[in-house]
Amino acid sequence: MTKNASFLFSPVISSLPIEGQSVLFPIGRIWCVGRNYAEHSREMGSDPEHNP
Repeated sequence: MTKNASFLFSPVISSLPIEGQSVLFPIGRIWCVGRNYAEHSREMGSDPEHNP
């Protein structure tokens, strides 16, 4: 990257408001867990009750 390089477009920073404050908390990763996790775990040959 050169010293005077610039972005092609502005990067988006995901964030959430902090209750009672006027600042935002930056989010680097969002982890989602499906409601049917146990079913998918069984499909893959694992026991969700033993190895969650």
